[in-house]
Amino acid sequence: MKKYLSVRIHTMCDYVIKSGKRTYKGYKQQRAHNFRKEKMDADYLLKPERSKDNLYYEPMNKESMEKAWIECKEDYQSYYKKKMPSTAKPWIDGLITFTDTMNEDIEKFGIETLTKLTGQFLNKEFSGGLAALSIHMDETTPHLHFTALNYDHKSHTTYASKMRNEIKAKQRNELQDRYADWMKSRLYQFDYERGEIHSIKEYHNKRLKQQNHLKAQQKQIEQLTKENQELQEKIELKTAIIDKLGKVETEYEDKIEELFNHVYDIFNTNDAAKYLTRLVRYVRNDNRPRLINLMDKMIDVAESKGWSWDGTTMTNMERYESLAAQTRNRGPSRSR
Repeated sequence: MKKYLSVRIHTMCDYVIKSGKRTYKGYKQQRAHNFRKEKMDADYLLKPERSKDNLYYEPMNKESMEKAWIECKEDYQSYYKKKMPSTAKPWIDGLITFTDTMNEDIEKFGIETLTKLTGQFLNKEFSGGLAALSIHMDETTPHLHFTALNYDHKSHTTYASKMRNEIKAKQRNELQDRYADWMKSRLYQFDYERGEIHSIKEYHNKRLKQQNHLKAQQKQIEQLTKENQELQEKIELKTAIIDKLGKVETEYEDKIEELFNHVYDIFNTNDAAKYLTRLVRYVRNDNRPRLINLMDKMIDVAESKGWSWDGTTMTNMERYESLAAQTRNRGPSRSR
């Protein structure tokens, strides 16, 4: 996959400028955006969890920038023997963007390293006039904003004029090439080339598409989280019911065992019949292992006390029922 970078710049005043349908921020508004001081819509940041990774540098404050701009106008007047045109805007607002591959590559390059090397390039490109630089990690892809003085000391003219002359002479803006070459010579595995021409409309459409996709994913995550919580509540309820049933079952088995012990104590008396009959009914209707075990113990007890049954193929249940029937007749047969 090809990797591209783009460097876009425009001149900037201290105040907001409206041109047709477009609005250009002034220095104060742009700085608020670059340094995340502005109030943003709730869904503007696509990756708010990465906001902590944003970096901000401000080599020049507003006062030092204004002082430097005065010096630029003095240099212009000294060189050309005339005042700088009043229409010249003092600042350059710039944006450096990359293809989506930078989302992964920046972890390899290092956020701080990429930002530092970019700052060195911009300071050289703008004759030491880099005023501010920030990198945003919380939007579509990592990108950098910068503010610089709109002046080139080598040509003694505004940087915007220099770029217009360069584009006119070479039919292209070589700022992107210079930045790419600078980074390649200083950052291992940096393989980004100057970007291809794309419209602003296409960029915003792409961003909107990504934004809608992330919104849909977030909504799906919230729905799954809600469903998971509901399932967890159901599981807890079922667990509570099972625990309660387990307690009831244990109590039931305890009562059966208590009945068995009572039968054992009165085994050779006529009263044993009704209890044996009840035990048979319990075991016949409920063949849980603990009750079957009790029935087997009762048969062992009966045989140890001399009780016998006709035939040798009777099941324990049949023997058990026979045992109850014999007690009802008050005259159980004894083995001879």
